Amino acid sequence: MTRELLFTLAGGGLIGAVCFWAIQWLFSSTTLSAARMQAEEIRETAREEAKALKQESQLAVDEETERKRKEFEKEFRQRRKEVDRLEERLLSKESRVNNRLNEISKRETRTREVLRTCEFREAELKRLTTDQRERLERISAYSAEQAKTDLLDQVHSECEKELALRYREFENRFQAMAQQRAVRILADAMCRCKVDLSLDPLVSIVRLPHDEMKGRIIGREGRNIRAFEHLAGVDVIVDDSPGIVVLSAFNPLKREMARMSMEKLVADGRIHPTKIEQALEQAQKDLQDSILESGEQAALKCGIHGLSDKLMMEIGKLRYKVSEGQNLLEHSMEVADIAGTLAAEIGADVMVCKRAGLLHDIGKLSESEDVLTHSRLGAEMARKHGEKEPVPSLIANHHDEINSDNVEQILLQIADRISAKRPGARKGELTTFVKRLAEMEAAAQDFPGVKTAFILQSGREIRVLVKPEEVSDSQNQKLAGEIARRLQSSVEYPGTVKVTVIREIRAMEIAK
Repeated sequence: MTRELLFTLAGGGLIGAVCFWAIQWLFSSTTLSAARMQAEEIRETAREEAKALKQESQLAVDEETERKRKEFEKEFRQRRKEVDRLEERLLSKESRVNNRLNEISKRETRTREVLRTCEFREAELKRLTTDQRERLERISAYSAEQAKTDLLDQVHSECEKELALRYREFENRFQAMAQQRAVRILADAMCRCKVDLSLDPLVSIVRLPHDEMKGRIIGREGRNIRAFEHLAGVDVIVDDSPGIVVLSAFNPLKREMARMSMEKLVADGRIHPTKIEQALEQAQKDLQDSILESGEQAALKCGIHGLSDKLMMEIGKLRYKVSEGQNLLEHSMEVADIAGTLAAEIGADVMVCKRAGLLHDIGKLSESEDVLTHSRLGAEMARKHGEKEPVPSLIANHHDEINSDNVEQILLQIADRISAKRPGARKGELTTFVKRLAEMEAAAQDFPGVKTAFILQSGREIRVLVKPEEVSDSQNQKLAGEIARRLQSSVEYPGTVKVTVIREIRAMEIAK
C-alpha cells in the first residue's frame, strides 16, 4: 500500500514537473517571440530615423556648399574687378613712363647739342679773351700777372680792414654779454666775502688781576718763568707794563696753548713748576678739543659732511694760521662758499668744489722741509686721510702748477683768487707791486708798432701809444686784444686791467 502510494506520488510529481516545464517553455517562447518582434520594430524605427537624419544633414551640407560657392563667386568677381583696375592703372603708368622716356631722350639730344654749342662758344670766347688780353697788354705795357697782384693786394687790404671792423664789433658784443653774465655770477659769489684783514703779531697778551702776580709768575730766582718757557716753548716778557704779561712765539699753536695755561695759572693763583706742567697738559687737551670743534663748525657752516677727524683737526689748526694778513680758516671757508656758489651757477659738482675749497690750504700747516709746494703737501695730506679723487688733484693744482680743463679745478682757482687777490684782502708788498707794474709795461711794449706804454690807476689801466705810420685805425682793436691776452697769460694781477690803445696823427706848423 505504501509502495503504491509512493509510486503514485512519484509519478504525479514527475507529471507535474513535466507540465511545469512545458508551461514554462511555452511562456518563454511566447516572450522571446514578442521581444524579437519588439526589437525588430525598434530597428525599423531607428533605420527610418537615421535615414531622415541623413537626408536632413545632406540637405544642410548642400545648402552650406551652395552658400559658400556663391560667396566665393562674389569675392572672385570683386578680386577680378580689382585686378582689372590695377591692370588699367599699370598700362596707364607704362604709357606715361614711355612718354616721359621719350621726352627725356629728346631733352638729352637737345642738351648734347647745347653742350656742343657751348663748348664751341667757350673756345671762341677764350680765343677772343686771349686776343683782347694780349692787345690790352701791348697797349698798356702792363701784364696780367701784375694787374692780378695789385688787385689782390688792394682786396687784401680792404678785407683786412673790414675784418678788423667786424672783429671789433663781434668782440665788443660778446664781451658785453660775457661781462654782464660774469659780473652777475661773480657779484653773487663775492657778496659772501666778509673776511677782515687779520694781523699776526707773534705775541699774546695775558691780563693780570694785579701787578703782584708778576712776582709769582717769575718765581724765586726766576724758577717759575724758566720752567714755563721751557715747557711751553714760548718767551714770557714781564716788563713795566701794568696788568699784562706778554707771550711771544712764532708757532701760533704753542702761543695759544701757553696763553690758555697762563690764564689758568693766574686764575688759580698757585704757580710753581708742577702746577705749570699740569696747566700745560690741561691746556693742550683743551686746545685739541677747541681745534676739533673749530674744524667741525667750519665744515658744518660750509655744508660738508664725511670728513675724517684728522682732517677736522687740520682744518681747525687753520684758525691759528695767518697768511699775508688773512686768517687761513676764514679764507678757506670763504673759498669753499665761493667755489660752491660758482659751481651751482654753471652746473658743476658743488660738493667737490666745497670740499676742495675748505681743504686747499692745509698744506701750509706742514712744518716739513720738503721741497714740495703747500698745494702738493695739502693734496698728499688729504689723500692720506681718506679724501677720494678728484679732491686731492684739485688741491694739488689750485695754483696752476698743472694745466687742466677740469671745470671744478678752474672754479677752485677762481674762488681762491677772488678771496686772496681782491684789493684789500691781503697785505701787499711794495716791491711786488712795482715788479708787477714793470712786467705789465714790458708785456705791452713788446708788440711791434708800440711807441710807449704807461700804467694808470695803480695797475687797473694801461695806456698804449702806437706809431701811426705802422698801426692803422682798424688794427687798434686787434692790438688791444692781443695785449690783453698777453697780460692774462704772462702777468699775475688782481682784478681786471683795462687796455687802451691810442693812435694819433699831429700836424704842426709854425707861423712867422
